[in-house]
Amino acid sequence: MKENDNLRGIFVTNAWTHAVARLIHSHTEGRKVCLLGYDLVEKNLRYLEQGPIDFLISQRPEMQGYEGIYCLYESVVLRETVKQRIMVPINILTKDNVKYYQS
Repeated sequence: MKENDNLRGIFVTNAWTHAVARLIHSHTEGRKVCLLGYDLVEKNLRYLEQGPIDFLISQRPEMQGYEGIYCLYESVVLRETVKQRIMVPINILTKDNVKYYQS
């Protein structure tokens, strides 16, 4: 943060966005840095609601798990060819829409 005072955004490619949010919150001295990350874990949710995290990408883990188990069923039980690609929707969460997503 000290070396790049023009930093305007950070993309965290895993669920540890909250750790970066904590650092940004304590080291930006009033300047806004847009923070985007993955996964609606409890610590990320807290920082999303408070403001240091601007966007979270939710990958619908329950749907991904279901699709994986279903492919296993299709292959082992039904003896079908496993699909090459499974499309799963993602959601972009903000502090304004996260309550809707959780209900």
